[in-house]
Amino acid sequence: MTNIVQIIKLANAGSLCLIDELGAGTDPVEGAALAIAILEKLRDKHAKIASTTHYAELKEFALRTPGVENGSCEFDVATLKPTYRLLIGVPGKSNAFAISKRLGIDDEIISRASELVSNENRQFEDVVEKLEKRRQSLEKQLESRKQKTKCRRQNSVRSVRLKRQDRKLSVLFHAQERKPTQLPKNLKRREKPRI
Repeated sequence: MTNIVQIIKLANAGSLCLIDELGAGTDPVEGAALAIAILEKLRDKHAKIASTTHYAELKEFALRTPGVENGSCEFDVATLKPTYRLLIGVPGKSNAFAISKRLGIDDEIISRASELVSNENRQFEDVVEKLEKRRQSLEKQLESRKQKTKCRRQNSVRSVRLKRQDRKLSVLFHAQERKPTQLPKNLKRREKPRI
């Protein structure tokens, strides 16, 4: 917290403040409230801020505050590894229960832990999960459209090339029909050998 005190004192419009897990290490409710107040103070000083958090309250703060944006690093629960894709505008979802289950923690324990999570927090996580599923669905649709557009372009280019070749062949064909075959002047006809 002593570093935060110095950051607040020195911050100005030319500052970039990088803060990891703001408000951590204390009571979660107080820590989240303190973190929001610190971010507001730094914003009042027009500092640029990048702060990490696991607090749903801070994620919600970013959703409802103009000029503040959520971001998260995508995580693959199946492999238990981050994908290292930065998702701007998407708050990170807690994967604690999914990871615990994948690691082998008893379903009864996970179920009980889920019951203990506050209703408000659960609702927020549900919203984040729905947003994430929607983002993934839109991303797949976008990729599919890109593929279709690419195929259309390729087919269009092929079609243009085929039409050009068809025109050239047609011109050559019609030119051949009009003129009898003539040899260039520099080529003489061979006489047939007499028997």
